[in-house]
Formats: sequence, structure tokens, C-alpha cells
Amino acid sequence: MSANLKANLIYFFSFLVIFFVFKIILGLIFNFENQLITSFFSAALAAALSSRKTIVTKQSGKEIQLKFIFSKRIFIVK
Repeated sequence: MSANLKANLIYFFSFLVIFFVFKIILGLIFNFENQLITSFFSAALAAALSSRKTIVTKQSGKEIQLKFIFSKRIFIVK
């Protein structure tokens, strides 16, 4: 499995988990009749809080890195 595919899968699953957590929390706190509103806010929060993929060029070649907004640690995908 390539590093790019791994990074995309990690991003997708982190987005999905954050989306469903916020959807459940917002659904319990605010009882909207229209589920589109909670889905929109959940997607916006999940997009803001999920990982960011960056490609860094080093002497040894290109390296894919993931960084979360509240973490100073950078995860290197190999």
C-alpha cells in the first residue's frame, strides 16, 4: 500500500469519526427537526479538526506528513 493511499485513508477515517461524534453531540444538545443543519455543522467542524496532509521534499525524497490542529506532533506516513 502506498504512502499516499495510507494518508488519504487516515484522513478519511479521522474525518468520519469526528463527523459522527459531533453529529451525535449536536443531535443530543440541539433538537433540530431538520437533520441537514446538524449534518452541515458536523461536517464543518470535522473538516476543521481533522488531520492535514502535507508533502515535504527532503534530500531522501518526498515525505508525506499528517498534522492535527491541536497537536504539535507531526505524524510521518511511510
